[in-house]
Amino acid sequence: MFKDILKLLIIFILLFLIWSCGTMAKEEESISVPQKVSIEMPKVLKIEKNREKSLAYKELKEDVAYVEELSLDIEINLLFINEVISQIDNRCKEIAINDICTIPEDTLFFMFDENLSQRYRDLTGEKAIYTVGDELMYGEIEFVRYSKSNNYQYRLKMDTSFYSEDELSSETITWSEDKRKIIASFKQESSTLETEIVIDYLEKENGEKSILVDDLYLDKRNNSSDDFYLDLVKLTDITETYFVNSSSITINELSEEYTVNAEGELSNSGGYLDFNGTYYGEAFKEYESFDNEGNQIESLYCYENLECDMEDEESWFED
Repeated sequence: MFKDILKLLIIFILLFLIWSCGTMAKEEESISVPQKVSIEMPKVLKIEKNREKSLAYKELKEDVAYVEELSLDIEINLLFINEVISQIDNRCKEIAINDICTIPEDTLFFMFDENLSQRYRDLTGEKAIYTVGDELMYGEIEFVRYSKSNNYQYRLKMDTSFYSEDELSSETITWSEDKRKIIASFKQESSTLETEIVIDYLEKENGEKSILVDDLYLDKRNNSSDDFYLDLVKLTDITETYFVNSSSITINELSEEYTVNAEGELSNSGGYLDFNGTYYGEAFKEYESFDNEGNQIESLYCYENLECDMEDEESWFED
């Protein structure tokens, strides 16, 4: 009888230890912020051999370079925030799901060490403006955990206004636990300027990736503005096919509006773009294709005041 009770007691203790270890492991799980908010850009757009490229090629190259620049700025901040995410996690563990956990400014800090310096160089290809041994502080931080049933499980908002005395700025990143869905945004406002950049990253289970960028710039001094949008989807095929959809709206100080929309496809074998928009109030359409080195294959265009039918490409002029 005593042996049976002892066996049961041992089994109970073992079960409790296993359950406890599992519970402790869950409690000790730490979160990390994504380190990438960009996708691999088309190799065909990296060619530098020949300056005489097609207009479509140049347009795509400029747009992609700009997106890479925006993504890099955000990824630098993500590199730094990862240094304090464990502190944020510890401070906010007791906060209920969907509730905001606020950490006051000058509370979180980290040391810029050799390891971080090297990771910064690996990311940017440049030396950091900080010196090894510098102690870096954060402004106010808001952190929210969402339930696992949500599309996104975490949101982190950083007040970056301390960089400048005459402006308000913040960076927000919202991400899923598996880091396949990420939204990163940056807002900046002063008495003269207003900027908002949003990067929406998505990776599907089949490996297909997409990045959507929306960039708004407003100059309050003369009410001029630029609104740029780019949607880039990368498939998983051998030729690395990309679908592109972009638009830009520019309004100058005279309230004149210029619009350009582009839709197309490119891969390691080349690509094409369909353009349409308005220039000085005149509508236009263009089509251009290029080979795997960015050289023009075909170029067609039609403007509203020309003797062509914008709905019939066969009537368009060749460039």
